Amino acid sequence: MKEIYVNTQAELDKALKDRVEGDVVICRGTALFQIRDSSQVTACDSSQVTATKFVAITIHSKSAKISGGVKIKLPAIKTAKQWCEFYGVAVKAGVAILFKAVRGDYKSSKGFLYQPGTAPEAPDWDEGKAECGGGLHFSPSGK
Repeated sequence: MKEIYVNTQAELDKALKDRVEGDVVICRGTALFQIRDSSQVTACDSSQVTATKFVAITIHSKSAKISGGVKIKLPAIKTAKQWCEFYGVAVKAGVAILFKAVRGDYKSSKGFLYQPGTAPEAPDWDEGKAECGGGLHFSPSGK
């Protein structure tokens, strides 16, 4: 599996034609991209999505700008238990196994230490008031 970065519609069309199963094509820049047929799109930052009326769109952010499609709003996730249930993370004896990409020194790209055998605590945790930004960030899978 590899990530293929594209900046234009022509690069996107070529990447989609040439990619192998498991490859992820990532559109960057300020271009207008058209993605058709059976596709999965994740839009971030100030992206906008326009879909035909039969496309299912799962909304992950209050600030998302979406027109068309069948909009699916995610439920409010307020607890670790709800988060694990939503992402399908198994919890056994009160323990959930989550993933975090770190460097060889066990620090994240932002410099926070995730030393094995420790229980890291975020100094900027705001009790979940902001949707994102404070706290520790993990993934439900290693993919």
